This record gives sequence, C-alpha cells and structure tokens, in this order.
Amino acid sequence: MDLQPHEQSLFIELKSREPLWKGPLVDGITQSLLNEFLQDPFSAYLSLILGLEPPRDDPPYDQEHPRFNLHWGDAYHVGLEHLIKTGDISYAQQQMLYYYDDGPQLTHPDINVRTSLFFMLKQYNLNVPHESTTEWDTEVVFDTTYLQSNCPEFRLRGKFDGLSKCGTYLVEHKCKKRIDPIQLAEEIYTDTQLNMYLGISGARHVYYDLIRIPEAAYKYSLPGRSGMDAKAFTNQLYFGDCGNYSSLPISKYTHDWISQQLYTFTEEQVDRFWQTTLIPLFKRLLEWYEYVTDPNFDPCNPECYGPIFYIHPLRTFIPAVTETFKCKFHSLLTRQTELGDLDHKPSLFEELQ
Repeated sequence: MDLQPHEQSLFIELKSREPLWKGPLVDGITQSLLNEFLQDPFSAYLSLILGLEPPRDDPPYDQEHPRFNLHWGDAYHVGLEHLIKTGDISYAQQQMLYYYDDGPQLTHPDINVRTSLFFMLKQYNLNVPHESTTEWDTEVVFDTTYLQSNCPEFRLRGKFDGLSKCGTYLVEHKCKKRIDPIQLAEEIYTDTQLNMYLGISGARHVYYDLIRIPEAAYKYSLPGRSGMDAKAFTNQLYFGDCGNYSSLPISKYTHDWISQQLYTFTEEQVDRFWQTTLIPLFKRLLEWYEYVTDPNFDPCNPECYGPIFYIHPLRTFIPAVTETFKCKFHSLLTRQTELGDLDHKPSLFEELQ
C-alpha cells in the first residue's frame, strides 16, 4: 500500500504500542474475529493489532445508514431472547422496546421503526423452536479451551443465541436486508459459525431463523399513503391493503419475511469441518499473529508482504457483488481517506459485552 510519509510515521507509532488483541492463546478467537481475518490479513492487522476501525457516523441513523441493519437486528435479538426463554410475547416486546428506546434512534421516511419491531416480533412462530424442547437458555456466553494433540492450545469464545437445556439444540437468528432460505439450505453445512458452535456445544440440531428487515427491504408506495402518519402506515404495511405488492401485508405473507428451519448435523460432518477448515484456520491465524507482532515486522516495507501478510485485491474479493460490496476499510484501501482518519476501537469483542 502506497503510504504518505506522515502515514508511515503514524504506522510506526501505532506499531510500538501494545497490540489490541493479545492473540489466540490469551484473548481468544471469536467468530467475528475469524471473519475479520478471512477478509484480508492487512485489514485484520489494522483492526486487531493496531486497534483501528472506520469512523463511526453519529446518530441519527436512517435506513441508508450502514449500521441500521445491525442496530435493528440487535433490538430484535433482544425480543427473541426473552420470547424463546419465557414464552411471554408481551414481556418480550416490552424488553425489546426498552432496549430500543435506550439505544440510537432509527429513522425511516415511511415506517415507525418502534412499531415495526413490535409487530415483527409478533410474527415469529414460537412453536417452531419449541417443537422439540420448551426449556431454553438464551444469549449463552462460552469461553473454552481447545486442546488437541499436535496442535497449539486455543481459547475459543462466543455467544449462542439459544441453547436447549438438554444441550442438543441450538437456535440462531440472522436479521438481513434480503433473505434466501434456498441458498441457506445449500450452504448451511459449510457455515463456519454454526460448525464452530456445534463443536463447542455438542449440539447437533439447529433452528435457524432468517428475518427480513422491512425498513431495509425497499421503498413503499401503498394505497392511501398520502396524509397517513408513519404509525398508521406501518400498521397498513403489516395488516392492511397493500395493493399489488406480492409479499405484503407482512402478516399474510410472513413466510417471505421470517424463515424458520431445523437442520441436523451428523457427528462426522462437524468433525470433518473442524479438521479440514477450523483447525487449519486457527493455526494460520496463530502463524499470522506471531508474524505481525514480531519486532522486525514492518508494515511499511513491501518486503514484509507475502503469503502470511498481504492486501487482498478489492475487485476480486467477492466477484459476484463487486459493484455493490464494500469491505471494511474500503475508503482507506481505495485511498479516499488516510490512516489518520481512522478511529480507535473502544474495545475488543463488543458482541460479548
């Protein structure tokens, strides 16, 4: 990467500090950390070692904001956490809205987001995860040591959305702008997070939820929109006359908005994934960490770039979506911003807090 002299000086200053992440043996490995590493060894260095991240825009958040889906999903997760554990929809809605009201206020030109969250939680079919068990623990944090012969010791950390008290079922939720249950069914047995969680928990069955976020889906021009306030419009979106929209109202076409499926993994499938994917990844991550924290490593020297440390070409990261996908640190990698424009990460493993 072609850095300006003042950026090289900043690199040297940041490199002299204690790494934010103390490595896979001390601070441990999470799914989100693996995702950062898989994107790009250079970007992982910026994030995990130097403790940098792209600037976080200040509220208000709207449906075009890159963090909108994340905050909407966080609020909905809270609702599902309490719903699956207690079975009480009113209590779950209340706890979800407490969380929403205490966080950044999400705005949409048409939809009342608070009301939308309330209605969408009601569409969730609690009977699906309760078909096999009615006793669940939710938001289960794990912190375990993985040790195998001829393999370094790794600390593995994370959080299950739900784990049955009998220990055989997991539940996972994903809130997205678009959902594709068919593609999920094709790919789920190669899902890194699920296989990691199954190996740690010992569970072999997964209730996997895909939730489509109405505010992020598309702009709506429903009958009678003129003069209608956002709360009334949201009510129409879920329960009223929506004209020719094929997947509206949401209460009638819930299957287009919430997919809830049960998947079963065999012992052999999980073990093979660990042996062929996860353990090699852990070893590669350890090798990378030892390389980039060596005192002789210099990220400003092109000779230090090689098979362990490199910048992934942006135009080939995900070829199918190159025109729309923007990876982390995209503006820095395309030289629209400089190293000094980046923020310092407030902490590591925010998802576990």
